[in-house]
Amino acid sequence: MATYEELRQRHLADAAALLPQLVERIEWPAERLAAHRRTELQRLVRVARELSPWHRKRLSDVDPGEVDEATLADLPVMTKDDLMAHFDEIVTDDRLRLDVVEAHLEALTTDAYLFDRYHACASGGSSGRRGVFVYDWDGWSTCYWGALRYEARARRLDPRLAAAPPRMALVAADAVTHISSSLAQTFWAPGAEWHRFPVTLPVEEIVAGLNAVQPTLLAGYPSALYGLAHEVEAGRLHIAPLRLCSTAEPLLPEIRAALEETWHAPVVNVYSASEGLGVAVSCGLGAGLHLSEDLYIVEPVDAAGRPVGSGVCSDKVYLTNLFNHALPHAPGRTLPLWISPPTDRRSTRPSRRLLRLQRGDRPPARLPLPARTMPSHRRVPGPPDAGRGARDRPLRRACGHSRPRGRDRRRAGPPRAARAAGHGDGGRAARTPVLGQAQAVRPPTGGLSRIHRSSRDSGLPARA
Repeated sequence: MATYEELRQRHLADAAALLPQLVERIEWPAERLAAHRRTELQRLVRVARELSPWHRKRLSDVDPGEVDEATLADLPVMTKDDLMAHFDEIVTDDRLRLDVVEAHLEALTTDAYLFDRYHACASGGSSGRRGVFVYDWDGWSTCYWGALRYEARARRLDPRLAAAPPRMALVAADAVTHISSSLAQTFWAPGAEWHRFPVTLPVEEIVAGLNAVQPTLLAGYPSALYGLAHEVEAGRLHIAPLRLCSTAEPLLPEIRAALEETWHAPVVNVYSASEGLGVAVSCGLGAGLHLSEDLYIVEPVDAAGRPVGSGVCSDKVYLTNLFNHALPHAPGRTLPLWISPPTDRRSTRPSRRLLRLQRGDRPPARLPLPARTMPSHRRVPGPPDAGRGARDRPLRRACGHSRPRGRDRRRAGPPRAARAAGHGDGGRAARTPVLGQAQAVRPPTGGLSRIHRSSRDSGLPARA
């Protein structure tokens, strides 16, 4: 039997081989993405029918070769309650019984493989019920790169980033059952260091660790990053990250402003869940997030589960993970969204631009939050703004962002009616939903439908 480190090194090599094609997909045109989604959706349904007893019964009348995004609404829906109640029948490997997976999670003290092939993780139960999830070998690699491929591309296109050591620090949950902690341990490598700092550590220990590591990428909960900006103000934290990455909580406008003011670095926002990382990722060059349309099907719907159109705030979203065949399911996320109109002038690829909106109050703080943005005398020295524009130009073109001019520099936002209803402020950081709610969606390209549905509010079952 192979040791953990032997398996991990093999996994690292396979993940490295997978990265180029995942980065390439970022720039695929909409037509190619749609064709890819259809192929992967049909493959997912085929695997579910063949290997999952539960899905075999529910999809017995479904021809996988005829399934596409326009016909997903005809499939039965599926909830997280369904997943947990029928876990043993839903998984595509008979060995992955819920009691076995739960025992594996309970015994974890560090990252570990299950049956030398799988990884398991658990959600925090913010929806009222804890979820358990299993990823296969390739699905685990894809999940990792789903959140980080934009960073890999940025390093390729920005000479300053390419010249800096890829030294990353993560201030977040450290429980090994948490997907971000486990992924960071699996794919740590000397050439791409991951340094993890549990958010529960005393602030002074986190500060001392970051000062020693000197990360070039600083990632974590927005509230934690905001607290670290306060440590810069106080003169205790002395780091100069080239990029910052926010995840797991809403990135409020004042937090983004404070981070940018403190470190003069792009702030990247990532929407992730235990069902899959990198559902939507910002590139750091413009408002909103880019939906990972090659990895997920995301459908905005109203409270009754009906698709909503462009410019309409959705009540929730149905999410389908296309790449994880170990557990063919995808409970939906309850969330409000504002969809970027197809005519959005800020992007040459409007169908892939995403805007978020405000819903609810400030998330709970994990570190002390400063009451004001950082004063100029405590700013971390950064490059002049004039130079940054030139450096950003290759990334901006690759992401489809056009640099606004004149009056257009006032970033466009949701329609006036949406702003009046609290659905966005049109600022440089569109406001976010509350903790645990998804943050991005693409405009519908025809009939949006759902393969896996779920709603904590309406009780709709999810589908697979």
